[in-house]
Amino acid sequence: MEKVFRCPGRHGYAVKVSPFIPSRVACATSQFYGIAGCGTLLVLDETETGVALVRSWEWGDGLFDVAWSEANEHIVVAGGGDGTLQLWDTANNSAPLRVAKEHTQEWDPALSQSLTTLRGHEGVIYSTVWSPHIPGCFASAS
Repeated sequence: MEKVFRCPGRHGYAVKVSPFIPSRVACATSQFYGIAGCGTLLVLDETETGVALVRSWEWGDGLFDVAWSEANEHIVVAGGGDGTLQLWDTANNSAPLRVAKEHTQEWDPALSQSLTTLRGHEGVIYSTVWSPHIPGCFASAS
């Protein structure tokens, strides 16, 4: 059975499965194919009959990437077209816990500033992924 969740006026850009709850996903979306408008971060659960919305948050720019914390089942990070990373708590329906406006090697939410800012891309970064085999190594797409 195919299970679909539709969010009118939004286009999905990234989806990640929770490392803690196998039936839960986070999805980063944008309006107008990411060219203009805002974004929505969706947290969804697969049920026996379909896909149910757990929580959603609006952001003032498109959202293009999302990642779950591997240390806390409630924490999600989303990357926006405005250059921000937003740290969201799925157990809290209010504003993000923290917003950083820079790309970083690693982001510890307990720190007041980033550990480092990496430079190299000339355009917008659309996706990054950590190597599961080489510690401290990641790839990014721009």
